[in-house]
Parts: sequence; structure tokens; C-alpha cells
Amino acid sequence: LGAQDETPASDATPASTPSAADGCLVYVGGLPFTYAEADVRGAFAECGTIEHVHCMRFPDSGKFRGIALITFASVAAAEKATAWDGIEWEGRFLVIKPGKALPKDAKREVGPIVVGGVRPDERPKPVGSTTAYVGNLNFDTTAEELAAVFAGCPIAGVRIATDKGTGRQKGFAHVEFEDGDTLERAMRMNGTLLRGRELAMHYSTTTGPSAKQRAPPPPAAAQPARSGKRRGKQPRAVSK
Repeated sequence: LGAQDETPASDATPASTPSAADGCLVYVGGLPFTYAEADVRGAFAECGTIEHVHCMRFPDSGKFRGIALITFASVAAAEKATAWDGIEWEGRFLVIKPGKALPKDAKREVGPIVVGGVRPDERPKPVGSTTAYVGNLNFDTTAEELAAVFAGCPIAGVRIATDKGTGRQKGFAHVEFEDGDTLERAMRMNGTLLRGRELAMHYSTTTGPSAKQRAPPPPAAAQPARSGKRRGKQPRAVSK
């Protein structure tokens, strides 16, 4: 990572650097609390090039507050993002509006994706984890294409995230591998190009059974038939 910008506040911001005054900074609230920077980038990659993401955290626990400040490379990209204000996103509703300013302690540098390994600021691997988060995906990526990237690493399942309402991909997926050792080998593919984008990988904190382990819903014929009778008080007889 590069050194933090130490330019005095009195100095003018270079015209080539996107800022709140340029209309490129966007406030995004209502994000899932489990999101990391890579998740935010993957979610808004469709809007345009992202220069910087600042994830706001609780000062006591350091956990993500569900709020991020995103600096886009252009006003047009920022406007596309603000158009998403109010939409439902993974069970929450996004609050998106033009940003005012980045906090003074926000890091303005953006570390490169490290090919063949995770970034130094990446989240640690959960004990027993066999699943990788794969972000920065092209929105037309198929499960087969993603599985092909990890050829030689036995895969238990691929789950590409989609919007519940529209069915559109969100730009990230979870890939579950057969065991922890296989996951470690797969993480070396971080930064690999797929459909013109560099994969942004980290250890997933997603828990629970994989798609192939989830029991399918019982068939309609196996469900008990309804008697048609309502429970509760019986209707009063109407006297003639």
C-alpha cells in the first residue's frame, strides 16, 4: 500500500482527483453488516469504475456499520449509484445520496489485488472454513466458467449471488471446496482474469450448509391435505 496523503488541508485538491465537490463521492447506507470492502466493490462495480471505498466501522468493536463512502471515477458512475436509493438489498433497504466528505482518517490509497495471495489487510480464515468469497465478477459469469478457474481444486458447490427481485447477478459468488487444503490452493488464484476482470478473493465467513447439502422442499403430493376447516371459535348459529 502506498503512503497516506499528508497534503495540508489548506492546499487545493488537484483537479484530476475525484472528490465530493466533483460529485463523485457517494454515501451508501443499509449494506449488510457482513460486507467487506471487496463486497461493496463487487456490488457497485456495475455503476462504473470505483476509485476508493471507505467502510465505516464501530469504534468499539471495529465491525462494519453497514455504511460505506464510495468514490467513483466519474460523475456519471456516481449518479448511477444514487439511482439505486431505496431498493431492497439482501433483506435491507439501501440509503444512497451524494457524499459530503471523507473522514480525516480515511485511507485514500487503494491497494492492488495481489495475484497469487490475499491482501495484507484481508480478513483471517475462519476455523474450519472451506469456502472462498470471489468478488469483482462480470455480471454474465456462469458457474461453469468460475469452476474452470479452479481446475484441479475439487469444488463442492458454486453459489453466484443474485438479486431476489430481478434475478440479476450482484458481481460476487461463494465457492465451496472439498476441504481446507483445497481452499488454500484455490486462494492462489486471487487476481486471475475472468471475462476481463481480476478476481478479488478472500476467506468467506458464510456459514451453514452448501447448496448441494440443502434438502429440497417436499413435493406437493407429500404435504398433508388441508381439511378446509378453520381452527378457533365456531361461527354462531344465526336464529331465524
